[in-house]
Order: sequence, then C-alpha cells, then structure tokens
Amino acid sequence: MTRRTVFSAMTLAAAGSAVAAAEGSGRPRRLGLVIHSLWNRWQGKHSSVQWPPLTKVEEVLDLSLEQGFGGLQTTVADWTGLTARAIREFSESHDFFVEGSIELPVSRGELDRFERQVRLAKEAGVTVFCCYLGGRRYEDHAGLTSFKQYREWARERLGWVEAVLSRQRVRLGVENHKDFREEELAEVLGRLSSRAVGWCMDFGNNLALLEDAEAMLERLGPYLVTTHVKDMALQPDPVGFQMAEVPLGQGTLDLPGLIRRCEEANGQVRFFLEMITRDPLVIPCLEASYWRTLAGVTGEDLAAVLRLVRDHGAERMERVAGRSPEAVCRWEDEQNRACLKYAREVLGFD
Repeated sequence: MTRRTVFSAMTLAAAGSAVAAAEGSGRPRRLGLVIHSLWNRWQGKHSSVQWPPLTKVEEVLDLSLEQGFGGLQTTVADWTGLTARAIREFSESHDFFVEGSIELPVSRGELDRFERQVRLAKEAGVTVFCCYLGGRRYEDHAGLTSFKQYREWARERLGWVEAVLSRQRVRLGVENHKDFREEELAEVLGRLSSRAVGWCMDFGNNLALLEDAEAMLERLGPYLVTTHVKDMALQPDPVGFQMAEVPLGQGTLDLPGLIRRCEEANGQVRFFLEMITRDPLVIPCLEASYWRTLAGVTGEDLAAVLRLVRDHGAERMERVAGRSPEAVCRWEDEQNRACLKYAREVLGFD
C-alpha cells in the first residue's frame, strides 16, 4: 500500500466521521462563499458576454444562491443604507448568512470610517467580520527589525478597533495571511484578550510558513471566529515549492478532520469556501532571503513540508496564464461548483 493510498483511506474514514457528526449535531452544516472565489469576475477583472462582471454585492448574493451556497463573506467598504437593507431582506427571505470582510484603519483618523462600516453591516444582519493585517512575510520584510515593527503596528491597529467591535457587539477574525506563524498570532490575540477579536482560520495559508494546519488549530482554536475553507495542491520548485488552491478533495489537506476540529473549537463557526482561481504561488523556502524573518523555524518544520511535497505533490498545476478572460471565468465557475459538490457528497454539508 502506497503512502498516497494510506492518506486517501484515512481521509475517507475521517469523512465518514464528519458526516456522522454533522447529522448528529442538529444544526445544518452549510457552505458559504468568500468573495475571492469570484475574484476574476468581481468588479469586472475578467468578464465576457457569457460571464458578465459582478459589480454589486446584490449580484453576488443572487449568483451564490443560484449555485447552491448558503452564505457569503464579502467586502463591506462600499455599502450604503440601501445596500444594507437589501442584504438583510435577501438573507431573511432565503435563510442566507452573510459575514463581512473589512479593512482595518491604518491610523486613528480612520476609526470613524471603520465604525460606520461596522454599523452599516450590522444593519444588514452581519455580526461576524474577517480581516487580514498584511501581506506575505517573506516578500514584505527584509529582516527581523522590519517584521517586529509590523507586529507592533498590527497590535496597535487591533487595539484601536477592539473598543468599536465591543461597543457594536460584533466579532472580528484575523486571518493567518502568510504573515504570522501560529505562536505569534496567538501571542498577539492573547495580549489583546478580547472576545471581540479572534481568528479567521485559513486552511491553506499556513503552508507558506511551513506550518501544519492541525497544529494551528491546537493552539489557536480558542480564538476561532470564522473560516476560509480550501484545499491545497503542492509541487516541487527549484527554490522551494509551489502551492495552489484546488477543488476540495483534490489537494493534500485533511478537510474532514479540520472541519470537525473547527466545530469542536467553536460550535457556531461558519464555513466559507475560498477557492481562488489563479496561478500557483512560489514559496522560496530554499532561498536565503526567505529565512530573514523566520530564523526560529526548525529544520524539522522545513523537512515535514518538503516531505509532503515529495510524497503528495501534484503531477501538474493549472494556470490562469494563457487563458482568455472567458476561459478563466468558466474555469472559476467549474472549480466553485466542484467544491460545493464535494462538500455535499463527502463532507456532510447540506
């Protein structure tokens, strides 16, 4: 029996347990959609006659419902009172859940803007938000000094918004966005010590920092607020490895186990698919520049990820490059539908 066969057998067994847990919980497990899953059409980045651009959140709500998703996690920056009322009416009419994706202020002068967006989203029925603090650590910071300054700025920004979130009685999940490793994000959230600010678990981003998703849940589970569900394919690269979102069940992640453990950490957590249709990302973990801010990561961590790439690497990785806008939109739609099909048939989602 090969390692891949063993891995597949374990995944199917865990899937059976996940379905049983979903059926016994009494609460339907429904999959929402992250706006980034439609990123090639959102705001008209790619479009055609067959795949028209999506320029309003109301259009995304209709499309998500038509495809069979039970919720949407989307940006709130441009909402008006009319938008909020339309979203609330839609959600109540279709038993549809909505979470907000919000940008943190970069200065205290932007706090009023932030609170206005939170209040409008609450009018729409939104009580859970997600955010990210910055970009990819190994690309944005030349050394530890730069990263430590970024960490302090992140703490400061979260401190600014905590009072707003508490006053409005909403929760914010900070995404692991290829910037903080698990122990660093746990330290930031622990020092803040507020129920209003927690964690948005992205199932795949941690691989870029040579981390295991199960270990992240072990440490950060008490802070779990919301999720970005995805599966990741890996492939060797001369400077390290490549990683890309792929339809659920076609990658390396133990999705049934992760979903079950998320529900154990937070029985009210919602699951949102983030199937980003794009070229693979290169993780240059064999380059000296990658390690300038990651000196504390062990060789054991590096070896574990490289073994995963070796043993479960994809034979080929699909790419956006070379496809027409229409072909990109069609591919995006096919991947989202494939994910929902797998979620229903294997993972116990309604």
